[in-house]
Amino acid sequence: LTERIELHEMGVAELGDEYAESYDVVMSVLCFSELNDNELNYALQEAKRILKPGGLLLIADEVKPGHIAKRLFSVLFRIPLLLITYLITQTTTHEISGLPEKITAAGFIMEALRMNRMENFAEIEARKHG
Repeated sequence: LTERIELHEMGVAELGDEYAESYDVVMSVLCFSELNDNELNYALQEAKRILKPGGLLLIADEVKPGHIAKRLFSVLFRIPLLLITYLITQTTTHEISGLPEKITAAGFIMEALRMNRMENFAEIEARKHG
């Protein structure tokens, strides 16, 4: 299988240099939570542009829980992690509100959404219209 698979690692800023409809899969793990809303929307539009028709978008990232109790617990759990992250990297991350809706609004078809028990981490499979 390794002869048939080619992997490319790139940042959001590099997506604009890629040819349209040239990828079968675009995958993002814990990257969107580092983007502001404009950057996230840009990344989704570029992912859609570079995916072939029927191409797959795979995302695993932090999301804001819908239930107030889970949201409160998530905030309390995240505070020490945010402090450590900031001390090490001088940046931080944030939970993404409405990520499935943003993916759908970008023109993708949601195929699967899996959440952890606290509903603060999502795995999403979406597809570009074929």
